Amino acid sequence: MQSENLSCLWNDVALLTDQRAYTFVCKTMLQIPEQEVETLQEIILADWQSSSAACDCLQFHGSMVLQIGYLSTNGKQEAFTAEIPLQGQLPKPLAEHAAARLLYSHGQIADTCLLLEIVLQISQQQELQRGQVMIGSFKMREQLEFPFPWPDCEEVLATTATAKVEEFHIAENQLQACGQYDLTLVYANREQHGENVFAYQQQRPWQAVWDVPAGLQELDCIEPFYQEITVQILDGRHILFCGDGVLCTAGVEHDAAQTKQEDTSKEKRVASEQLNTQIAMVLQQLIQELQRCNREKAQQKETEETAPDEDSASSCDEVCPVRKNGEAGKVVHPSVVNSRGSRRANLFKYMRDLNSSMQTPNSMRNFEFGIENKEE
Repeated sequence: MQSENLSCLWNDVALLTDQRAYTFVCKTMLQIPEQEVETLQEIILADWQSSSAACDCLQFHGSMVLQIGYLSTNGKQEAFTAEIPLQGQLPKPLAEHAAARLLYSHGQIADTCLLLEIVLQISQQQELQRGQVMIGSFKMREQLEFPFPWPDCEEVLATTATAKVEEFHIAENQLQACGQYDLTLVYANREQHGENVFAYQQQRPWQAVWDVPAGLQELDCIEPFYQEITVQILDGRHILFCGDGVLCTAGVEHDAAQTKQEDTSKEKRVASEQLNTQIAMVLQQLIQELQRCNREKAQQKETEETAPDEDSASSCDEVCPVRKNGEAGKVVHPSVVNSRGSRRANLFKYMRDLNSSMQTPNSMRNFEFGIENKEE
């Protein structure tokens, strides 16, 4: 089985977040060789990577590498390799040993184009901070109904649910709070021509009351944590969200400041190590260049002693060692080593933000597939 890298025509990415996971919804158009693919077989997540800028650890930059197996027109099993760039704004830094998994993958071929629809999820651990105290539990039960022209839901691919607390107060040993749910359902409908993956978002109000210990007068902040979320398809246009969670007080400010300080120190240490590595590489190149120049001067001195009439050519080579090396074809000036840019960096110019088109399916481009077969 051979593997061939594919070029990216366009790449749309949406990042959906909640306390449980970060979910990337990707729609990517790839260019494939003409008249080579007979049938797509499987799509595998071969690798993924992430990096964050030193100045902003919440800005996610990364990529996933997909291996796309197919049956060629000559009956052989072959594979494409595609590197899809990812980016988005995270609510919290990514965990150190975070794991990613491919929730959904689907490909469609039209002429020399391959449309990939991918749902990738990076799990997050919900950890209480030091000083947080559980106040009580809560339950969520919300039914979503798709308005026209949203297509029916055939398969649930991923969900996000966030409970935001807008107001709360304590009265008569009871904590009364209100806010809103932010619910997102990522689902598939394969009866659609072109794109089959959709993400429907909706906000719902909520309010609840909890008993609190006598003597508790006020709280600085409260934060809900989900323990379990399930989704049930009632019919194609009605989806039931059910969730269980707990309500906690905020962590101690000193602990939060200390954690932030530790994260900042770690980032500075990593940046310092990277800088030291770069300096060491530059110094090594300078030493090699100095050694090379010394060898050239020694050779030039021997040449001058044996052939005094070649002074002008030798001095020219001493002033322009790059040209001399180019003629010899053996040594390359350090300034042109690795001058070609990163392929993954070039792919980022195709990046577009899919979040702006999550509110309506009409703004999502629909690539027409199989129209000619349908007319026949």
